[in-house]
Amino acid sequence: MSALFWKKGKKMRFFNLALVLTVLILTLGVMGAGYAAWTQKFTVEGNITTGQLQIKIKDAVLESSAGHDSLSFTAHQDNGVVEKIDMNVATYANPYQAVIVFTVENTGTVPAACSGLIKDAYPEIKMEIVEVPDVIAPGTTGQIKVKISGSYCQNLNFSAFLKFEQVISGK
Repeated sequence: MSALFWKKGKKMRFFNLALVLTVLILTLGVMGAGYAAWTQKFTVEGNITTGQLQIKIKDAVLESSAGHDSLSFTAHQDNGVVEKIDMNVATYANPYQAVIVFTVENTGTVPAACSGLIKDAYPEIKMEIVEVPDVIAPGTTGQIKVKISGSYCQNLNFSAFLKFEQVISGK
């Protein structure tokens, strides 16, 4: 084929080069058009399940208390899960405090961590998490300590919730 390019004069060589380039461009164009006609659009539908976050409070124990005249503490359980805690404090001292230890079990399929405490309580009542494990792996338990303190108050009812989130590896 090289004889085809170099046998004749300069005009013939230029013509042959132009012919090869034109054929190459047309070939690539036809291939592109064929590919464009061949591709198709399709939709993939499906469900992805990443895991289940499920925490159960298995036990609640009054670890310590101070600054009160009397205190009663009862953890009400239903099928081995704490549903409600009654704590009655009689005090004339300021402030009182109590530390409650919650034993929580991760019955889900993903690792979890306690990320906070949500309280629906009067400003006189302070609640804070004082000790918490970094991660509670599936099928294991962990202990979370919550400190409750306050000044003088009378006949207050309040709710509090431990907040849990999935722990993502590598963070």
